[in-house]
Amino acid sequence: MKCVFCVHDESCYSRNLLPALAALFENHRDVPIEINIIHFGISWVSELKCLAESYGQSIRFLSVSEVELEELGKLPVTGFLNIGANLRFLIFKYFNEPVIYLDVDTLVVGDIQALLRSEWGPIAAVREPSRGLWRKKCNELDVPDYFNSGVMRIDPDFVPYNVLMERVHMLLNDYGTKISWGDQDILNLIFSDVVKFLPEEFNYIPGLSSGRKRIIHYAGRKPWSLRYRFWRHDSCYEDYLSFREITVLAGVPFDDYSPWRWLKYRFLRLWMHRQ
Repeated sequence: MKCVFCVHDESCYSRNLLPALAALFENHRDVPIEINIIHFGISWVSELKCLAESYGQSIRFLSVSEVELEELGKLPVTGFLNIGANLRFLIFKYFNEPVIYLDVDTLVVGDIQALLRSEWGPIAAVREPSRGLWRKKCNELDVPDYFNSGVMRIDPDFVPYNVLMERVHMLLNDYGTKISWGDQDILNLIFSDVVKFLPEEFNYIPGLSSGRKRIIHYAGRKPWSLRYRFWRHDSCYEDYLSFREITVLAGVPFDDYSPWRWLKYRFLRLWMHRQ
Protein backbone atom coordinates (compact mmCIF):
# COMPACT_ATOMS: atom_id res chain seq x y z
CA MET A 1 0.00 0.00 0.00
CA LYS A 2 1.47 3.32 -1.10
CA CYS A 3 0.58 6.40 0.92
CA VAL A 4 1.62 9.95 0.07
CA PHE A 5 2.01 13.01 2.27
CA CYS A 6 3.08 16.48 1.08
CA VAL A 7 5.00 18.74 3.44
CA HIS A 8 6.12 22.34 3.43
CA ASP A 9 8.12 22.44 6.63
CA GLU A 10 6.94 25.83 7.85
CA SER A 11 7.34 26.00 11.64
CA CYS A 12 8.68 22.40 11.67
CA TYR A 13 5.32 21.19 10.34
CA SER A 14 6.83 17.78 9.57
CA ARG A 15 6.84 16.82 13.25
CA ASN A 16 3.06 16.51 12.98
CA LEU A 17 3.61 13.56 10.67
CA LEU A 18 4.72 11.48 13.66
CA PRO A 19 1.22 10.89 15.16
CA ALA A 20 -0.21 10.48 11.65
CA LEU A 21 2.29 7.75 10.79
CA ALA A 22 1.99 6.08 14.19
CA ALA A 23 -1.79 5.78 13.73
CA LEU A 24 -1.42 4.46 10.19
CA PHE A 25 1.13 1.83 11.23
CA GLU A 26 -0.74 0.77 14.36
CA ASN A 27 -3.89 0.09 12.36
CA HIS A 28 -2.07 -1.85 9.62
CA ARG A 29 0.49 -3.90 11.51
CA ASP A 30 0.38 -6.80 9.04
CA VAL A 31 0.19 -4.66 5.91
CA PRO A 32 3.35 -3.54 4.05
CA ILE A 33 3.15 0.24 3.67
CA GLU A 34 5.42 2.48 1.62
CA ILE A 35 5.27 6.03 2.92
CA ASN A 36 6.20 8.72 0.40
CA ILE A 37 6.78 12.28 1.60
CA ILE A 38 6.95 14.94 -1.10
CA HIS A 39 8.72 18.01 0.27
CA PHE A 40 11.18 20.81 -0.31
CA GLY A 41 13.32 20.80 2.78
CA ILE A 42 12.20 18.77 5.76
CA SER A 43 13.20 18.38 9.40
CA TRP A 44 12.50 15.53 11.83
CA VAL A 45 13.84 13.10 9.22
CA SER A 46 15.63 10.80 11.65
CA GLU A 47 12.61 10.65 13.95
CA LEU A 48 10.30 9.78 11.06
CA LYS A 49 12.69 7.10 9.79
CA CYS A 50 13.04 5.56 13.25
CA LEU A 51 9.28 5.42 13.69
CA ALA A 52 8.80 3.66 10.34
CA GLU A 53 11.62 1.21 11.09
CA SER A 54 10.15 0.35 14.49
CA TYR A 55 7.07 -0.97 12.65
CA GLY A 56 9.10 -2.67 9.91
CA GLN A 57 7.76 -0.18 7.35
CA SER A 58 9.50 1.88 4.68
CA ILE A 59 9.60 5.60 4.07
CA ARG A 60 10.82 7.61 1.06
CA PHE A 61 11.60 11.31 1.01
CA LEU A 62 10.95 12.86 -2.42
CA SER A 63 12.66 16.23 -2.65
CA VAL A 64 11.13 18.74 -5.06
CA SER A 65 13.57 20.22 -7.59
CA GLU A 66 14.13 23.94 -8.04
CA VAL A 67 12.41 23.81 -11.43
CA GLU A 68 9.35 22.08 -9.98
CA LEU A 69 9.27 24.50 -7.06
CA GLU A 70 9.38 27.49 -9.39
CA GLU A 71 6.53 26.09 -11.48
CA LEU A 72 4.35 25.32 -8.46
CA GLY A 73 5.19 28.64 -6.85
CA LYS A 74 3.37 30.44 -9.66
CA LEU A 75 0.10 28.78 -8.71
CA PRO A 76 -2.19 30.45 -6.16
CA VAL A 77 -2.93 29.05 -2.72
CA THR A 78 -5.61 30.01 -0.23
CA GLY A 79 -4.15 32.72 2.00
CA PHE A 80 -3.97 30.70 5.23
CA LEU A 81 -2.37 27.74 3.44
CA ASN A 82 0.99 27.72 1.68
CA ILE A 83 2.76 26.35 -1.36
CA GLY A 84 2.81 22.91 0.26
CA ALA A 85 -0.78 22.41 -0.90
CA ASN A 86 0.32 22.57 -4.54
CA LEU A 87 2.78 19.72 -4.02
CA ARG A 88 -0.17 17.37 -4.50
CA PHE A 89 0.02 17.93 -8.25
CA LEU A 90 3.39 16.17 -8.27
CA ILE A 91 1.68 12.89 -7.41
CA PHE A 92 0.80 12.72 -11.10
CA LYS A 93 4.49 13.05 -11.98
CA TYR A 94 6.14 10.83 -9.39
CA PHE A 95 3.83 7.80 -9.43
CA ASN A 96 2.30 5.47 -12.01
CA GLU A 97 0.12 3.30 -9.79
CA PRO A 98 -2.76 4.02 -7.39
CA VAL A 99 -1.81 5.79 -4.15
CA ILE A 100 -3.63 7.02 -1.08
CA TYR A 101 -3.05 10.70 -0.46
CA LEU A 102 -3.37 11.93 3.14
CA ASP A 103 -3.04 15.44 4.52
CA VAL A 104 -0.61 15.80 7.41
CA ASP A 105 -3.54 16.74 9.67
CA THR A 106 -5.18 13.33 9.29
CA LEU A 107 -5.25 10.37 11.64
CA VAL A 108 -5.97 6.86 10.40
CA VAL A 109 -8.03 5.07 13.07
CA GLY A 110 -9.26 2.09 11.01
CA ASP A 111 -8.44 -0.15 8.07
CA ILE A 112 -8.14 1.87 4.85
CA GLN A 113 -7.04 -0.82 2.39
CA ALA A 114 -10.46 -0.61 0.73
CA LEU A 115 -9.34 2.67 -0.81
CA LEU A 116 -7.10 0.80 -3.23
CA ARG A 117 -9.93 -1.14 -4.88
CA SER A 118 -10.03 -0.54 -8.64
CA GLU A 119 -13.76 0.21 -8.45
CA TRP A 120 -12.94 3.70 -7.18
CA GLY A 121 -11.57 4.74 -10.56
CA PRO A 122 -8.97 7.43 -11.29
CA ILE A 123 -9.84 9.58 -8.28
CA ALA A 124 -12.05 9.09 -5.26
CA ALA A 125 -12.70 11.41 -2.33
CA VAL A 126 -15.31 12.32 0.27
CA ARG A 127 -17.95 14.96 -0.48
CA GLU A 128 -17.25 18.26 1.30
CA PRO A 129 -19.16 17.98 4.61
CA SER A 130 -19.66 21.74 5.06
CA ARG A 131 -22.94 22.34 3.25
CA GLY A 132 -22.25 26.07 3.06
CA LEU A 133 -18.89 25.59 1.36
CA TRP A 134 -20.32 22.80 -0.83
CA ARG A 135 -23.12 25.03 -2.17
CA LYS A 136 -20.83 28.01 -2.61
CA LYS A 137 -18.27 26.06 -4.60
CA CYS A 138 -20.79 24.20 -6.75
CA ASN A 139 -22.24 27.58 -7.76
CA GLU A 140 -18.94 29.41 -8.26
CA LEU A 141 -17.22 26.65 -10.22
CA ASP A 142 -20.35 25.30 -11.93
CA VAL A 143 -19.61 21.72 -10.86
CA PRO A 144 -22.32 19.17 -9.98
CA ASP A 145 -20.60 18.17 -6.74
CA TYR A 146 -17.58 19.14 -4.66
CA PHE A 147 -15.11 17.01 -2.70
CA ASN A 148 -12.63 17.64 0.09
CA SER A 149 -9.09 16.90 -1.10
CA GLY A 150 -7.62 16.08 2.32
CA VAL A 151 -7.95 12.37 1.60
CA MET A 152 -7.91 10.98 -1.92
CA ARG A 153 -7.47 7.73 -3.76
CA ILE A 154 -5.56 8.71 -6.91
CA ASP A 155 -4.57 6.76 -10.02
CA PRO A 156 -1.90 9.04 -11.55
CA ASP A 157 -1.95 7.13 -14.85
CA PHE A 158 -5.28 8.73 -15.64
CA VAL A 159 -3.68 11.96 -16.81
CA PRO A 160 0.00 12.72 -17.65
CA TYR A 161 1.58 15.40 -15.51
CA ASN A 162 2.28 17.80 -18.39
CA VAL A 163 -1.35 17.53 -19.56
CA LEU A 164 -2.54 18.09 -16.00
CA MET A 165 -0.49 21.25 -15.59
CA GLU A 166 -1.67 22.64 -18.93
CA ARG A 167 -5.21 22.13 -17.70
CA VAL A 168 -4.37 23.79 -14.38
CA HIS A 169 -3.13 26.96 -16.08
CA MET A 170 -6.17 27.08 -18.37
CA LEU A 171 -8.50 26.85 -15.38
CA LEU A 172 -6.65 29.60 -13.55
CA ASN A 173 -7.16 31.88 -16.55
CA ASP A 174 -10.82 30.92 -16.94
CA TYR A 175 -11.92 31.12 -13.31
CA GLY A 176 -9.55 33.68 -11.78
CA THR A 177 -10.52 34.67 -8.24
CA LYS A 178 -13.31 32.10 -8.14
CA ILE A 179 -10.53 29.62 -7.34
CA SER A 180 -10.28 30.58 -3.67
CA TRP A 181 -9.45 27.16 -2.23
CA GLY A 182 -6.31 26.62 -4.28
CA ASP A 183 -5.56 23.10 -5.48
CA GLN A 184 -8.81 21.73 -4.02
CA ASP A 185 -10.86 23.90 -6.39
CA ILE A 186 -8.63 22.97 -9.32
CA LEU A 187 -8.84 19.24 -8.63
CA ASN A 188 -12.63 19.49 -8.41
CA LEU A 189 -12.77 21.23 -11.78
CA ILE A 190 -10.46 18.74 -13.48
CA PHE A 191 -12.07 15.60 -12.08
CA SER A 192 -15.72 16.66 -11.77
CA ASP A 193 -16.81 14.18 -14.45
CA VAL A 194 -14.95 11.13 -13.13
CA VAL A 195 -14.65 11.47 -9.34
CA LYS A 196 -16.29 8.79 -7.24
CA PHE A 197 -17.40 9.62 -3.74
CA LEU A 198 -16.12 7.68 -0.77
CA PRO A 199 -18.10 7.05 2.42
CA GLU A 200 -17.76 9.90 4.90
CA GLU A 201 -15.83 7.68 7.32
CA PHE A 202 -12.73 8.03 5.11
CA ASN A 203 -12.54 11.79 5.71
CA TYR A 204 -14.26 12.46 9.01
CA ILE A 205 -14.01 16.14 9.98
CA PRO A 206 -14.78 16.86 13.66
CA GLY A 207 -17.73 19.19 14.05
CA LEU A 208 -19.01 18.53 10.53
CA SER A 209 -19.07 14.78 9.94
CA SER A 210 -21.03 12.10 11.78
CA GLY A 211 -21.09 8.34 12.14
CA ARG A 212 -18.19 5.92 11.86
CA LYS A 213 -14.57 7.08 11.55
CA ARG A 214 -11.69 5.47 9.64
CA ILE A 215 -9.71 8.62 8.90
CA ILE A 216 -10.06 11.72 11.05
CA HIS A 217 -9.23 14.94 9.24
CA TYR A 218 -8.55 17.86 11.57
CA ALA A 219 -9.42 20.49 8.94
CA GLY A 220 -9.23 24.04 10.28
CA ARG A 221 -8.25 23.77 13.95
CA LYS A 222 -5.30 21.44 14.55
CA PRO A 223 -5.10 19.17 17.61
CA TRP A 224 -1.46 20.07 18.18
CA SER A 225 -2.29 23.77 18.61
CA LEU A 226 -3.07 25.29 21.99
CA ARG A 227 -6.38 26.75 20.82
CA TYR A 228 -7.74 23.31 19.88
CA ARG A 229 -7.33 22.22 23.49
CA PHE A 230 -9.72 24.96 24.64
CA TRP A 231 -12.17 24.34 21.78
CA ARG A 232 -12.85 20.61 21.68
CA HIS A 233 -12.31 17.73 24.07
CA ASP A 234 -13.96 14.85 22.25
CA SER A 235 -13.02 11.36 21.12
CA CYS A 236 -11.21 12.77 18.06
CA TYR A 237 -8.92 14.80 20.30
CA GLU A 238 -8.36 11.84 22.58
CA ASP A 239 -7.44 9.73 19.52
CA TYR A 240 -4.81 12.26 18.57
CA LEU A 241 -3.36 12.38 22.08
CA SER A 242 -3.15 8.58 22.30
CA PHE A 243 -1.08 8.30 19.11
CA ARG A 244 1.05 11.31 19.93
CA GLU A 245 2.04 9.64 23.18
CA ILE A 246 3.61 6.64 21.40
CA THR A 247 5.99 8.87 19.44
CA VAL A 248 8.97 10.98 20.48
CA LEU A 249 6.51 13.85 20.96
CA ALA A 250 5.30 12.24 24.19
CA GLY A 251 5.70 14.83 26.94
CA VAL A 252 6.66 17.59 24.50
CA PRO A 253 4.67 20.79 25.26
CA PHE A 254 2.02 21.98 22.84
CA ASP A 255 3.67 25.17 21.66
CA ASP A 256 2.59 25.40 18.03
CA TYR A 257 0.56 28.54 18.45
CA SER A 258 1.13 31.67 16.39
CA PRO A 259 -1.11 34.70 17.15
CA TRP A 260 -0.17 36.17 13.77
CA ARG A 261 -1.17 33.01 11.89
CA TRP A 262 -4.46 32.85 13.83
CA LEU A 263 -5.31 36.50 13.05
CA LYS A 264 -4.42 35.96 9.40
CA TYR A 265 -6.66 32.89 9.31
CA ARG A 266 -9.60 34.72 10.89
CA PHE A 267 -9.24 37.73 8.59
CA LEU A 268 -9.15 35.60 5.45
CA ARG A 269 -12.11 33.49 6.56
CA LEU A 270 -14.11 36.69 7.12
CA TRP A 271 -13.06 38.05 3.73
CA MET A 272 -14.00 34.83 1.92
CA HIS A 273 -17.37 34.76 3.68
CA ARG A 274 -18.19 38.22 2.35
CA GLN A 275 -17.33 37.38 -1.26
